[in-house]
Amino acid sequence: MKCHWKQAWLSTPQFSKIQMRSLWGAISGLRRSLLQIFLMAAALEALALLFLLFTQWIIDDVLVANDHDLLDVFVIGFLGIAVIKQIVSVSRYRAVMYYNAWRTVEGESILTSPQTSDFLLRASASWRNYLSLQLS
Repeated sequence: MKCHWKQAWLSTPQFSKIQMRSLWGAISGLRRSLLQIFLMAAALEALALLFLLFTQWIIDDVLVANDHDLLDVFVIGFLGIAVIKQIVSVSRYRAVMYYNAWRTVEGESILTSPQTSDFLLRASASWRNYLSLQLS
């Protein structure tokens, strides 16, 4: 006996809702990594604003007064800020690379976890039963 499509539609399998946190489990270091990346990005923005402020001081104070000693101080300051900016930029790049590598390894281990495998097996069995009703 063939099943009518409305009956098959109304008898769709019911799945228990699965939370992302239950798939991921206890993620160690996620907040710390994201906080580091965010703080380094904020530091880079602050250094960029400091560059603009130094440029304004040079134009307003050094060029108008023709003060070569103050210009030397600003050049040393510029070099110091440039070195700090490069150190923070490389550190942020390394933190992002570490986070991406960690996320890839963690993601692979999540996909092979017993909870995920159990859920996928139960889901596929229910859908196979549902599809067999649809096709018959």
